[in-house]
Amino acid sequence: MKALLRLAAVLLLLAMLVGCNLFNSVSMEVTYSSSTIQNGGTVKVTGLDLTFSAVNTGLSTIEFTGSPRVQIGYITSGSWTLQTDLPTTLGGGDSVNFKIRSSGSGSARVTIPNNKGNDFIFYVSY
Repeated sequence: MKALLRLAAVLLLLAMLVGCNLFNSVSMEVTYSSSTIQNGGTVKVTGLDLTFSAVNTGLSTIEFTGSPRVQIGYITSGSWTLQTDLPTTLGGGDSVNFKIRSSGSGSARVTIPNNKGNDFIFYVSY
């Protein structure tokens, strides 16, 4: 009887963990020059060829749903172009680089639409 109670407790705990998305969690962060950019944050950049990393800090695969997958909107003067886009998916714990080229001035809004329920958005400026 005790073994059945223990088994039931373990199954209940597993059900609660799955319900909390521990096993299916999807979480992403973006880094630039070894610094983490918060969703909604701003990063100051230098240079013309900018390399960013998308990091899946969760366990489930992220699907990037935009076309292009990294979308650049101009906020102030300057020229911004996507040089290397993200793949369509990124596995749990994996990371991948994407590259943006800039004219060296101005600011831009970068949006990465995904299946996690909210777009990852950050701002880039000089």
